Amino acid sequence: MTDALEIPFKYDLILCNPPWLPASVISDINPMDNGVYDPYEGFLQSSLNFARIHLSQNGKLLLIHSDLGSILGL
Repeated sequence: MTDALEIPFKYDLILCNPPWLPASVISDINPMDNGVYDPYEGFLQSSLNFARIHLSQNGKLLLIHSDLGSILGL
């Protein structure tokens, strides 16, 4: 099954590497510096919801997790 853009609706594998640093924006100068921050886990929640909807019956979600936030004391 595909959508109007012919993108598959179900996937056998979804790889997700969400930002894991639970901190606020650190720089107003360069927004790219803030790309690893997800203070309200919005990207993570969206990724999990996407996987719930779009994984095939035997599909797998590979979620990359880092302990960098813990190392930095965040």
